[in-house]
Amino acid sequence: MTDDKRTEQQIIAESYSDEARATWKAPVQVGRCGTMYIPWDIHLEAYEAYCKKWSKQTALIDLKGRGCRGGFGTEELDGFVPGWRDRVSAIGKMQVRLAVLEASNDKRGDLLEDLSEKLSTLSGGLQKTGWLDTTANYLQYDAVAKAMITIMENEQ
Repeated sequence: MTDDKRTEQQIIAESYSDEARATWKAPVQVGRCGTMYIPWDIHLEAYEAYCKKWSKQTALIDLKGRGCRGGFGTEELDGFVPGWRDRVSAIGKMQVRLAVLEASNDKRGDLLEDLSEKLSTLSGGLQKTGWLDTTANYLQYDAVAKAMITIMENEQ
């Protein structure tokens, strides 16, 4: 149902809002294959390319008023947003997540290596003084070292 009281500016503002970008999904015309939805940001990219090629058509982003014809077709998306399929596929999402995790692990590895060097230096100094010779002192040192590692890991 279309809300005739909303202006074009209101529709545009609503469509580009943080809420829309975070939660809306846009329909994609897939013929007899059923309904497919894509993230709203990709739909907006397609809309912006559409506007450059043709002209502004606010109905394409009026998801609430459903003035839209049902979203872009897959071939239109291929032309307007090359690579969109990879961005919305599970494999594409997993590849992005893997890259983020690998970068995070590299950073964590550097931090743990630095921590290990510091603990080794501390341990060497404590051994020279004889402080680690008693079981109680060694267990205290070991507990502190483990706590420091846990804290460093949780900060990542």
